[in-house]
Amino acid sequence: MRERLARAWRRRPVAIAWAASLVAVAVVVAGATYGVAAIRPISPATGAPQIATLGAGDESDAPWVDRWWGGDGSATAYDFHGLTVIQSPVGVFTDGTDCLSVVSTSAVSDDGTSIEGQMYYGCAAGVFPAVAQFTISETSPDELQEAFGLGTSLQFVVAPEGVGVFADPPRPTPTPSASASTVAG
Repeated sequence: MRERLARAWRRRPVAIAWAASLVAVAVVVAGATYGVAAIRPISPATGAPQIATLGAGDESDAPWVDRWWGGDGSATAYDFHGLTVIQSPVGVFTDGTDCLSVVSTSAVSDDGTSIEGQMYYGCAAGVFPAVAQFTISETSPDELQEAFGLGTSLQFVVAPEGVGVFADPPRPTPTPSASASTVAG
């Protein structure tokens, strides 16, 4: 075998060098292609399960919603386990567009002029949809706590189909073992 290669090299050195250069280029191109293809974009999905889509049939009849957004019907409000979720063309506390606000229904005064408690909101930015998210706490509506439990994180995302609701249950916190709590003395 070596003899053949040696003879071939003496007879056709340019042809063999050319073939070797093609193989080298192919290896370099394959490596570069793999390197580019191996870089995966970060997925916008969190992996949290979607638990609801708020849309037709979930609308809220809260009278104050129209007052907040000028009464032209441009805002749509939905009821969700003691929350009012409002999809609107503009924000309440921001000059953003295509916005989402989430507030405890009982936290809004009867005339809609004040809120007693937290309000979560977000507006779209470029290709990113409006998102509002929070973790259920002791101050969250009882109905929400009963449905999902304390420590559950909820995310509301505006989509063409309506408002998607995603839930991430609380993660258990590790408890120290008996041996870890023993202090060496």
